[in-house]
Amino acid sequence: MNRYRTPVRWINLALIAALLAACALLSLSCSKKTPESTDDPNPFKVVQDSSSGPPPEPDTITTTQVEKPYISPPSPDPVQEPAPQPVTIPPHDPKRQQAQTELQVAEKHLASAPDSRQKQQAVELCQQASKDYREERYASVIGLAGRVDRLLQEYVKEVEDDLRKAERLVAGAPDFNKHKPEASQELAQARDHFQAGRYKQVEGIAGRVGTILTEKDPDDPTVRAAYEAGMALAGQGRWEDAVAKFKSIERPASKVEAERYYVPAQCQLGLYHQDRNLFDLAARHYENALQMKPVNPVAICNLAYCYYMLSRFEEALQQYRLVETYSNRIDPQDYDDITHRQKYFSAHSLKRLAETCADPAKQQQYRFKAYLAFEDYLNRYREKANLRDFVESAQACSTNLAP
Repeated sequence: MNRYRTPVRWINLALIAALLAACALLSLSCSKKTPESTDDPNPFKVVQDSSSGPPPEPDTITTTQVEKPYISPPSPDPVQEPAPQPVTIPPHDPKRQQAQTELQVAEKHLASAPDSRQKQQAVELCQQASKDYREERYASVIGLAGRVDRLLQEYVKEVEDDLRKAERLVAGAPDFNKHKPEASQELAQARDHFQAGRYKQVEGIAGRVGTILTEKDPDDPTVRAAYEAGMALAGQGRWEDAVAKFKSIERPASKVEAERYYVPAQCQLGLYHQDRNLFDLAARHYENALQMKPVNPVAICNLAYCYYMLSRFEEALQQYRLVETYSNRIDPQDYDDITHRQKYFSAHSLKRLAETCADPAKQQQYRFKAYLAFEDYLNRYREKANLRDFVESAQACSTNLAP
């Protein structure tokens, strides 16, 4: 058996060597093919001296080249593009939208408004509103734009009031006034201008119409002389002659002209008859004066007193209420005297109504109102020494009427 082992061992060794050689050849062939698939065609670096001349031929490099492991070149970094930013839409601001709208409307109205004092103020407000809008103060813009519109509306309202006053002047002028047609024509033109929005042409229409109706004609020297003579005679105590002069002054053509001489003459006649307790005649003259000049607190107060003395208590009370309504038109030097009489006789009128009323319920209402009126009078005039008699009378009435 031993003689067969030795040849077999050598055969096995030969086979192993052949297998190793085949593996080496296969490995060499794979290593030659791998660089061809890389980006670098020659992955082996030739180590040589730079002074030894040109590189050797490819067949001779096997003795001088040093094999190094293959390192693939780094891939370039991709360009980092900035991430797209989302589009932001500003949130809806209702205040900003409202401010923009109102400012545009105000500027539009201002552009079409005629020149006036109000327009100059509106221009300044509009400029400030535009500045505030740029600075995002929207609440201020809204307020200023509203003030611009109000200023322009006030101007239109003033012009309209002037037009209405002119219409009343023309309507109140009698038909026999020879200047009424001219005033009516001026008024018609003013109406057309107003309807067309030409407000500048309407300004001062009442003054122009008043001038046409009255001031074109100078004062009648006869009427003026009669009134001045009557006042002079009354100052001398010659009332009979003064009354004759006042009665010679006839009712004029227009209310505006009547305020010059006719109304004062009728008031003087009313005072003359009132001082003589002729309250019926006095009331008639006061009524004539008030027909031509309704807002005349002195004449109204005197007429109310005449009604009171004539036991026309309801009418007296109505006139005293008118005095209170027109209290802002009373001359300052007459204010205390007129308001004192208005409050005192108003209370007495209520007291007399309570005494003469047949209805118990109304009678009780009048008594309570009279009590309040006397208390109001006392609160105002209790300390007035020159009104002591009136104050004592009011105190007694208040005590009797106290609930």
